[in-house]
Amino acid sequence: MDRTITGFCADEAGLLVARLACGHGWRGGPAVAPADATQAEMGGTAACARCDRLELPAGFEVYKTTRLFNQDTVPKGLLADHTTRRGVWGRICVLSGELDYVVAAPVDQTLRLGPSTPGIIPAEQPHHVVMIGVVEFRVEFLRAPLGGETTSTSGEDSGLPR
Repeated sequence: MDRTITGFCADEAGLLVARLACGHGWRGGPAVAPADATQAEMGGTAACARCDRLELPAGFEVYKTTRLFNQDTVPKGLLADHTTRRGVWGRICVLSGELDYVVAAPVDQTLRLGPSTPGIIPAEQPHHVVMIGVVEFRVEFLRAPLGGETTSTSGEDSGLPR
């Protein structure tokens, strides 16, 4: 999925890595030195393969957790498409039973979640849940540590198709 470029940093080799609004790093195209980054690139977008794979950015921390929900107490808003705020990721933690986690386009997946399978919610990605019988779950909200730099500088996203 496309993510906004919010800044740049250098990797271990001194090459440019874009910081994305999602919290991941992205290295695309030919490697250039950080001094070659232009203001025109700020605010542009880059395809983030890690978001497409529902991978939580390294170093993100839980800052808020919902109360426990079940099939009778789940808020109606969770049953319809909704998103988290920019920079905020979620993790659906099922304590008992199962539910379907439906991730809208561009990811476009439905995942069956249970106690051993959490659901990772990328920032700003439309999604909803579907109750399947008796279930208990909560949602954790995660973000980068306050004042901390968590953007991965690995080039794993480089050159991967969306």
